[in-house]
Amino acid sequence: MLSGDGADSGGKGHAALDGLPRLSKWLSTQNNCPPLVWAHLPPTCALNSPFPAPSLPVCLAPAAAQKAVLTLNPPWSTMFEGDSVTLTCRGPRFPGSNLTLWHFKDKLWKSTYKKTLLIKDAEETQTGKYECQIQGSPRSNPVQLTVSKDQLILQAPPYAVFERDLLVLKCRGWKDRSMSKLRYYKDGAGITLRSVNSELSIPEASTSDSVTYQCKGKMDSADFPSEITSSEVPIFVQGKGLL
Repeated sequence: MLSGDGADSGGKGHAALDGLPRLSKWLSTQNNCPPLVWAHLPPTCALNSPFPAPSLPVCLAPAAAQKAVLTLNPPWSTMFEGDSVTLTCRGPRFPGSNLTLWHFKDKLWKSTYKKTLLIKDAEETQTGKYECQIQGSPRSNPVQLTVSKDQLILQAPPYAVFERDLLVLKCRGWKDRSMSKLRYYKDGAGITLRSVNSELSIPEASTSDSVTYQCKGKMDSADFPSEITSSEVPIFVQGKGLL
């Protein structure tokens, strides 16, 4: 289930987008018009334009715009079915550039007039790659979100962690049931010598921590007497030299 923090632009937003190729072609013949990216039609262009004034801002701005940034709250790459997560699209907004485009699995999925989008009571079918785009900015880097039906999941940051930053992993049971005898594994090898709490902190992550992790434990319930193992989760630690 999905709901936006604000009204969906619906057909009105797509109508504005559909007219962009034709408008762009006309603008390419006008010496006093800036490159097409997104923004209001400049007055000098609007005076001679054969197109009616758009009901939505149509977007013309310098092409070197800052890329949007997509974040998740809670900030985990894996969640259970039935959980909720808020997507936020951050970045500079030009005057009148209120439209936010949301992409799912490389396809335009939603458009809203707010920078946030709520996925409520998530379903497994909503697993995939998400991106966002603000009028005036290139599309964000993709964020992979996994919606799981498993009894135990390992939650990790949805984006790369920088070298020497704190890395936090969380082992979580279905419906937040309490767990015991929790242990964490790095590339299949145990990294905790005894039972630990649900969270594991690596104070200063290094590039050697860019591997797969998983956790194991027993759920404190008669319905699950055996040890449960989470799926493996890949972690990427980006070196400072790559910035």
